[in-house]
Amino acid sequence: MIMRPYQIYAVEKLIKIASETNNNAYVWHTTGSGKTLTSFKLSQILKYMPEKEKIFFLVDRKDLDFQTIEEFNKYEKDSVDYTESTYNLIKNIQDSTKKIILTTIQKMANACKNEKYKSIMAKFKNKKVIFIIDECHRSQFGKMYVSIKKIFEHAQYFGFTGTPRFEQNKSEDGRTTADIFHKCIHKYLLNNAIADGNVLGFNVDYMESIRNKKDTNDELIEDINNDELLIVDSRINSISKNIIETFSKKTYGKKYNAIFAVKNINMAIKYYKTFKNLKHNLKIASIFTFEANEDLNNKDFSFKIELKKIIKDYNINFDTNFNINRFNEYFIDLQKKVKNKEIDLLIVVDMFLTGFDSPITSALYLDKLLKYHKLIQAFSRTNRIINITKPFGNIVCYQTTKKTVDEAILLFSNSTTTDQILMKPFDYYELEFIKLVNKLKKDYNCAYDVGNDGDEVKIKEFIFLFKEIVKILLKLETFIEFDINQSKYNFSENEYNEFKSRYLSFSDEKIKKEKLSVLADVDFELELIYSNKINVHYILELLKKIDLNNIKRKEKQIKEIKKGLQESTDPVLKYKSELINSFIERVIPTLKNTADLEVLYEQFCDKKYEQQIIKISKKYNIDKLDINEIISEYRFTNQLPSNLIREKINQQYTEKIAINKNISKIKAKNEVKKELELNIINLINEFES
Repeated sequence: MIMRPYQIYAVEKLIKIASETNNNAYVWHTTGSGKTLTSFKLSQILKYMPEKEKIFFLVDRKDLDFQTIEEFNKYEKDSVDYTESTYNLIKNIQDSTKKIILTTIQKMANACKNEKYKSIMAKFKNKKVIFIIDECHRSQFGKMYVSIKKIFEHAQYFGFTGTPRFEQNKSEDGRTTADIFHKCIHKYLLNNAIADGNVLGFNVDYMESIRNKKDTNDELIEDINNDELLIVDSRINSISKNIIETFSKKTYGKKYNAIFAVKNINMAIKYYKTFKNLKHNLKIASIFTFEANEDLNNKDFSFKIELKKIIKDYNINFDTNFNINRFNEYFIDLQKKVKNKEIDLLIVVDMFLTGFDSPITSALYLDKLLKYHKLIQAFSRTNRIINITKPFGNIVCYQTTKKTVDEAILLFSNSTTTDQILMKPFDYYELEFIKLVNKLKKDYNCAYDVGNDGDEVKIKEFIFLFKEIVKILLKLETFIEFDINQSKYNFSENEYNEFKSRYLSFSDEKIKKEKLSVLADVDFELELIYSNKINVHYILELLKKIDLNNIKRKEKQIKEIKKGLQESTDPVLKYKSELINSFIERVIPTLKNTADLEVLYEQFCDKKYEQQIIKISKKYNIDKLDINEIISEYRFTNQLPSNLIREKINQQYTEKIAINKNISKIKAKNEVKKELELNIINLINEFES
């Protein structure tokens, strides 16, 4: 992995401090900017400093342990020793071969305070050790800092945070981040990351769920402490229905998923039950850590009973077998399912609102009051970049006000304006959309006018104009008030689809053309216009459900699949349609009722793929292993390895000339190279999952 410049500068400065001083320091890099990679690289360099006895990487709360280990092991397999208990932590501390140890702040504090480990820990009194603290703004480290400092008298503390504590948001005991870590040695703020395209901005909606009768401005109540008012049935029902109604818009046609954060466990349970009783097609899950929550007082573990029921539902929905005693396993599995978009809506109280990195999450519904660092941390669950079809993170607030949001953004962007971070209002995008549509209509009476005269310069102009329309449309579709069929837009859904088909046809032409044209340097950004639900995943799911026992039902299902293949505008499915049709016609009629269609389809694809490799290998007289090497390189870098292809083409071209005296019959090298590249791209598009 290649580090970004701001990550390199931060590591260099911390290494300098570690080498030349015994000072503490912290790095302020905004959430989503890659703090884990930065801190990993730092620990990797520090471990080679012989004077540093140990490098302790401290994380806070159980919900970050698994993710941090997973991230570290991505960068370097088995690079850290993870400690599941204080006992294991002590064992690793005693082991001189264990240089980097990843553990929780709580376990480290326990090791420092426990009398039975006193003699072991005393050996580190004068040793040089470094503590790297992830999410160092959290108050837990401040509380435990004193007990750790008593043992490790010569330790250095390096903190990483996206949301430091200042006077405005100081911790409960009155401390700021600088009180412990002293100097901020490097900053990379939210506005910097958005400007660089490393994270997304936010689109925030404020929904009034409780009207403040005393407030003439009809603002939301900022400080509602009456839980009874918040949890009344009518309010819970109203918000639940609002989430169901807006979910598709806020997740870009359910392409992404959402987190729903609520004030307390009582609310989480009530919302979960309400969603169960409402009609919708969302997969919903919930999680909370009842042991550590104050709401447990005098509840006779009722929260535990409710969580058992939630886990039981989860087991039924996902064919798993978790229980309350396997909470950690449940958490890890839930985390994976959110990241894989197997869960549409996750209801939480505090978990998953900090440190959880899921690019597939595009929306946060928020029925709790959040301010400053907690607000930015929660919002940032939605602003991880995945592709062009996710232009910003969508936030819906049912309690938090615009004033509170603006205060947090101004503080953590070190700015006087929120313009760069918060998306423009609906009116702004609507006006831009109308301008672009008017230009399109002025240039072309209808979609079929585009490119009729064969003028590729005009075609290129259309492609860029239509892309801009789709980008604005993608943003507009997240607003409740938008409907493309409204007369004021002068652009119906049917018209849009006609222009979209024309756009796709030019993309196909570009691929088919052997000679270079004006369109050769055009990026069609096919992901942008993918809105059709009939995609590869959809078709494969239908294939898996074919009923081999019932002939009539089987024929009906096959007819539905073939219809889907014809109607879909998904560019990936276009390449796979011939392959899927071939499987339906050749394999399915031969199957018995016990067949595993998914496995058979994979085997069929593997066989076809191998046949295509052999075909290309023979046609261009290039070894199969070389073809596979070219394809592997393309899959890894997303670029065809031109030097390798040229080398192989040159070999077979020279051989052909030696054999064939009639040189005029031999294609030019560049034509052969272009043809080979096209065949490889088509092969990858056809078989790539």
